[in-house]
This record gives sequence, structure tokens and C-alpha cells, in this order.
Amino acid sequence: MSMSVDDVFNSMSPPNEDGGQEFVRRFKVDAKMGYNAVIVREPNAEGVWKDQESVIDYPHDLAIDMANMEVTWANFDGQRDIVGVKLREIMDGTSAPPRQPSKDHSDGVRVYVSGKKLFSEAFRELQTNSYYAKEAFKQLYKKCLEEQDKHVDQVPVIRFDTPTERKTKKGSKVMPPNMSIVGWTKRDAFDGVDDAPATSSSSGKAVFE
Repeated sequence: MSMSVDDVFNSMSPPNEDGGQEFVRRFKVDAKMGYNAVIVREPNAEGVWKDQESVIDYPHDLAIDMANMEVTWANFDGQRDIVGVKLREIMDGTSAPPRQPSKDHSDGVRVYVSGKKLFSEAFRELQTNSYYAKEAFKQLYKKCLEEQDKHVDQVPVIRFDTPTERKTKKGSKVMPPNMSIVGWTKRDAFDGVDDAPATSSSSGKAVFE
């Protein structure tokens, strides 16, 4: 049975497991303080590896593999543990929504991003459990769906502008990502992403189907 974007986000259940000890090069979106950052991992004086954030100035652009965006359950307390399923596979009925592995796992989204001007790697992982960031990516996914037919085998270029501060129902302040589509480009940078293979169209490349 097919599902809409909203249906998937409203019914979060067996996952594709993706744990592991290997460091994942990450791109961070902080929806509370309103900044984006590249996570740099370096050893300290004692030889212990530590993550440091290199904040990125606004505005900046990223190519994002939205066609392979996943809904996830993630836990970073101790060993990094993320389980996720591609949103498009849940929507077309070929996969089930991921089931929460434990009470310590929070729901979120994961996508892969590419930006030659921002980091040297071909792509980085962007995973967030923030409710407001998750909602922003859900709306962005919907906009990408609207333009998909004109851009088969391409990925959207997303501009991040300075977020607008808003208050939650509890009165706290958040700054969700302020994202807009400013173009489309070849998806070559993502062809090597093992967790997000481009295999959903007859040509073997990803589309929003």
C-alpha cells in the first residue's frame, strides 16, 4: 500500500541496521542554536579522538541526495546506532517504516550532502533527530517531489540562509534550518554512497519514485 510523505512521518516501525565502529564524516544542522557545521575528528594530546565543529557561514549551498532521504531512529549515547529506511521505499510500499529499537532511540531523518566549497570529501552524512529540523526536511522533500519530473537523475542544490527564530509551544526558542531549492545538478558525487545506492529507476539512477 502506498503512503504519502505525511503518512510516513506520522507512523514511525523493521529497520535496515546501520551501526558500526567506523567514523562517519558528518555535516551538522543545529536547529536549536541555528548554525550548520562540518564535524572534524582529531586526536587530542592524550591520543583520544574528539569531534570538533567547524561552523559554516550563511548563506551556503549544498547538493543533497533528497531522493534517498531516510527516516531514522538514532541513538548517540555510547556506541553510535542508527536504523533507517528510505522514505520513497516506504511511500511506494516496498519497505516498512523503521521500528524504534529502544526507548533511547529518537526519530529523525538522514540525507547525504555534497559541497566542494565546504568540505573536501565527496559527500557527508547529515542526520538530525531535532523535531524542527525533521519538519523542515519533510517540507523540503515535498517541494522536491513537485519538481522531480523535470530533473530525473539529478539532485537539488539547496541554499541554507540564516534561520528565523521561533518559539515552541513550551516557550523555548528554536532556529530551524531555512532551506530553499536554488537549482539542480548531476548526482555523480553520491554514486559511491553505499547506504544510498541509486537504484530506483530503469536506468539504475535514483529518482523520487
